[in-house]
Amino acid sequence: MASTNDHIIEHVFTSILEQLGDNAPEAAFYNSLKSANLPIDNRMLANFIIQDFPWPVGVELRRLFSGDIRDRDKNRIDQVLKVAEKVAQFFSYCLMIQLWDQMKKQPLELSKDFEAQIEQIGRPSFGTYVGIIRAIHNMFDKQNIDSFIEYRGENGKFSKVIDQFNQLVNFRNEERHHISEMDCQEGEELLKSVLGNLAVLAKYKLVTIREIKVVGPKLKPVVFQHSIRMLNSQHEDFTSVDQSFDAFSESHAVLLMKDFNSPEEYLNLSPLVVDTSTLLENQKIAGIKNGIYMYQQVKDGKFAYILTNAPEQAIFNDLPHFDYLKAQFDDFANTLMGGAFGSSAAQN
Repeated sequence: MASTNDHIIEHVFTSILEQLGDNAPEAAFYNSLKSANLPIDNRMLANFIIQDFPWPVGVELRRLFSGDIRDRDKNRIDQVLKVAEKVAQFFSYCLMIQLWDQMKKQPLELSKDFEAQIEQIGRPSFGTYVGIIRAIHNMFDKQNIDSFIEYRGENGKFSKVIDQFNQLVNFRNEERHHISEMDCQEGEELLKSVLGNLAVLAKYKLVTIREIKVVGPKLKPVVFQHSIRMLNSQHEDFTSVDQSFDAFSESHAVLLMKDFNSPEEYLNLSPLVVDTSTLLENQKIAGIKNGIYMYQQVKDGKFAYILTNAPEQAIFNDLPHFDYLKAQFDDFANTLMGGAFGSSAAQN
């Protein structure tokens, strides 16, 4: 019996294969089944999708693909919108981090659209994330700056993806009391297209660099041993590996890496995405778990984050080394907003 997820899974998996190429394990698995004329279980393809997307997105996809919300009702459309919002949040955070890095190297002319959107970052919404994506995309396009994430839209036009995001935002804002099967199908089609166009995210690796050791045996070149926590998983059982490079990245941070063979090519997503395992230092702080958190809002000087694998908000002000995170926020805001983060302008 066909599942309500099948059309999403098949489209998104095919889009991921186009990005990863024939040498990817996913492609080898899929092609081996096809060549042997064996049935393809979409649940296995769903597991690949969950694992290939960065964890904050993958965990929401896992909920969508679960058997609990197959019926096209309000619970299902709510989860469709949660996936879409998490994609927009993660993608907008990556673009903001790249813009921040770029501005530190060579200041750019910030557009009026971006200035209007970033004003809402103190208490962002789904619409804020989409507005930031639109504004930064247009700035990069106008000023011929290559995005770190090499995304594209249908036929190379990203404006259609923005339009689809906006339609999903409208779904959220309408607060429909009665959800029809047609509403669910419309939301699913929009999400399917967005995920297909942003399947390029599967090419990148979300990792925590726990520490970097300098290894320099006598008469041999120095190498940098990275302790890496892989944040791509079907469950929160992240694999840890040690890998040595002749270059180094940054430690005690969540990074989005292009290629393990090029450790110097990455976005450091701190302070917007945080792995508390690098900050707690074996301490127990009430209300804060060992896990992956994303920045949610700041109000009255309190910085709130949301745990990715559960809808649990935590205030990070009591974290060890919070001053380090706060300094990053202040630099982020001074660079992109012209004022300290948590100011009245940032909270409107």
